[in-house]
Amino acid sequence: MASLIKVPFADSGDKTSVPETDGGGSVNMTQGYGQAYSLDPATDPSAKRIEREKMNWLFYIITKAINELQVSGVAPFITSEDNGGSAFSYGKGAIVSLGGVVYQSLVAGNTTTPPSDNWAAIPEKIQPLDATLTALADLATGANKLPYFTGTDTAAQTDLTQVGRDIIGKSSIANVLSYLGLGDGTGRLINVQTFTSSGSYTPTAGTKFVIAEVLGGGGGGGSNAATPSSGAAAGAGGASGAYAVCKHSPTGPVSVVIGAGGSGGVATAAGADGSGGGTSSYGAVSAPGGRGGPRGSAFNVFPTGGNVANGSASPGGKLIVGTPGVSGSYGVLYSDSNATGGGGANSIYGAGGIAITINAGGTGTSQGADASGYGSGGGGAVSVHVSTASSSRGGNGTPGIVIVWEYA
Repeated sequence: MASLIKVPFADSGDKTSVPETDGGGSVNMTQGYGQAYSLDPATDPSAKRIEREKMNWLFYIITKAINELQVSGVAPFITSEDNGGSAFSYGKGAIVSLGGVVYQSLVAGNTTTPPSDNWAAIPEKIQPLDATLTALADLATGANKLPYFTGTDTAAQTDLTQVGRDIIGKSSIANVLSYLGLGDGTGRLINVQTFTSSGSYTPTAGTKFVIAEVLGGGGGGGSNAATPSSGAAAGAGGASGAYAVCKHSPTGPVSVVIGAGGSGGVATAAGADGSGGGTSSYGAVSAPGGRGGPRGSAFNVFPTGGNVANGSASPGGKLIVGTPGVSGSYGVLYSDSNATGGGGANSIYGAGGIAITINAGGTGTSQGADASGYGSGGGGAVSVHVSTASSSRGGNGTPGIVIVWEYA
C-alpha cells in the first residue's frame, strides 16, 4: 500500500548533490555507485565509502518528487536553474504545474516557459465523460455539415447549404423575408378568429390589419293556416341575413355581436309570419338579419302562390362589399292535395330550410324545415286536406357569424 510522504527525506539534513558524471569514479547520476564502493575499505585502499550527504541528497530528490506528485498530482515545471542553466525541452502533450496553474505542451521540443503560445492552461474543472458529447465527438465532421440528434445520445449530420447558413444568420423574421424576396411580410395571414356568439375581438400579437366578414341571422319560415275542406296553405321561406366585408386596423378590443336566427311562425289557425333574424356586427359594421317568411293563408282556388320574405335591410358601415339578404321562396298551392312550402334562403355560410312538398293525393300538414349553417332562412310550413288540416310551425333560421382574418 502506498504511503504519503509528508516530508521529503533529509529535508533539513546535510545534503551534497551528486554530479551528472565523474571521471574519478565517485558516485554520479550517469554511472551510479561504481565498483570501488563495493570494496572493503579495511583491506583495499582503492575502496570508497558511501558519502552520507550524497546519499541524503539522492533520497531527498526522490522523495521530494514523489511528494510533489502525491500533493498536486502534476510534476512541477523544470526551470533552467533546475536543468543546470539550460531550458528543458518538453514533448508535445507533457503536463506541468507552474504558479498554481496546470499547463499542457502543445508542441514537441517545447523550451518556452508557460504561459506562452506553446502551452495551454488546463481548466480547474474538466468536463466529465458525457454520452451526449461522446455522440457528437463520434461524428465524422466535414465541410457544410450540421449535426443534429436522432434520439437520446445519438447524433447524425445533414447538409447545410449557403442558403441555410444565410437564413440562420438573420436576426429577425423581417430580415429572413427580405432575404427570400418576400418584402417585409406585410399582408401575411397570421390567424383567423371565428365568432358564433357575441363577445369581444382581441387582436393577435403582430396583427396590422384585419378583413372581417359579418353575416346577419337568417329569418324564420312562415307557418301555414289551418285548412278547411278542399283547401291548402303554404308559408314562405325566411330570408338570409345581410353580408358585409370590411377592412380594419384594430388598436384594441372590438365589440362583436352575433344576430340570432329568426324563429319559425308559430302554429295558429290563421298562420303566423316567421320572425326576422338578428343583426350581427363587428364594431361599427353591421349586417341586419333576414326577414321572416310570411304566413301561408288558406286557399281553395288553385293554382296559387303566396308572398315572399323580402331579403333584409342593407348592411352599414365602411365596407369593402356588402349585400342585403336573399329572399326566401313563396309557397305554391297546386290543388287541395298537392302543395309546397316555401324554401328558406341560402347564405354564404349556410343552407336554407328545404321546401317541403305534400304530393298529389296526400293529406295532412308538415312543419317547415329548419335551416343549417349560419345566416340562412327557415322553410315554410304546408298543409293540404279534403277535410280539415291543422297549422304547423315554420322552420327556424340560423344565427349569424363573424369571421376575422388577421394579417401582419
